Formats: sequence, C-alpha cells, structure tokens
Amino acid sequence: MKSGTVKGASDFLPKDVSLRDFIQGSILETYKANGFERIMTPALEDIDNLAKIIREVELLAEDNYAIEFDLSLVRGQGYYTGTVFEIESSEFNSSIAGGGRYDNLIGKFLKENVPAVGFSIGFERIFSILKDRNFIIPGAKEKVAVFFDDNFIEANSIADELHKDYDVVLFEQPRKLKRK
Repeated sequence: MKSGTVKGASDFLPKDVSLRDFIQGSILETYKANGFERIMTPALEDIDNLAKIIREVELLAEDNYAIEFDLSLVRGQGYYTGTVFEIESSEFNSSIAGGGRYDNLIGKFLKENVPAVGFSIGFERIFSILKDRNFIIPGAKEKVAVFFDDNFIEANSIADELHKDYDVVLFEQPRKLKRK
C-alpha cells in the first residue's frame, strides 16, 4: 500500500544508490591501481551516512509508504539552515506536513543561535482527505443538540437520557428582544 511520500534527496534514490556505489567503487579501484589512496573527507562521510539513512528508511517503510529523497527540495520559508522535508499524500497535490532545521531562527529573538528542528502539519488538508474518504472515527457517537428556553432541568434530564447513545450538547434558545 502506497499511502504517502516523504521527500528529501533525489541524487540518491534507493535504486540509484547501488549504481552510485558501483561507479564509485570502480573509480576507487582505478585510482588504487595507479597508486592513489582514498582519503575520507567530511563530505564523503556525509554522502556515506546519507546512503545508510536511505537504506534504513527503505527497510522501515516495508512497502507501506513510498519514500522519495530529493536533494533539490526547498521549503518556502527562508529560515531553514539544513535538511528540510515534506510529507505528501498521493490523493492531495500538495504537502500535508513539512519542516526542517532552522538554527538561526531562534537566535533572531534570543540574540544567540540555538540548534532547532521543527515541523508543521496541515490539519485542514488532512481533514479534507479524511472527509473525501468518508472516514469515521471508530467508536464515535452521533452528535445531538438539545435546545431549551426556561426549563433547563427538563432539558438536562433529556440530555442525560440521550447521553448513553449520543454526544449531547445543551443550547439555550435565543430570546427575541421586545420592541420599545
């Protein structure tokens, strides 16, 4: 079941990782054959770490989710300082959640940089998807409103009786204002 997409690093799509590893291995073998030796730089370590993360995410997804890594992803806010991500639904043509790293944002208010990661969820978009799917909360009761004017005691008694099978709300009837 493919129910969503997580974006974050297109140069290393899982199907391309093994090809990249093969090419990199071939180049390294050629260099070694000519007396060169690989020096692990921070950038190469980062690439290796990213490849490991991609493999782990693929294993965790277990074909329940479609995972897509896209290094070209850019979020609309300019305060992100590192990794960003988005979560999409295949039924909605836009992200339903997203976030990332924003180390400098808090510093604008505190006058000192604080490492930070955060995200936002588009609840209206998620509710729209759930509504389109006719999703019903398991065990949810139907809602009923009991209106009353002067007799709150009787209305409350009716509400208590209905409360066994329904979510009940009491509303006082608005009174009409007399003309002067």
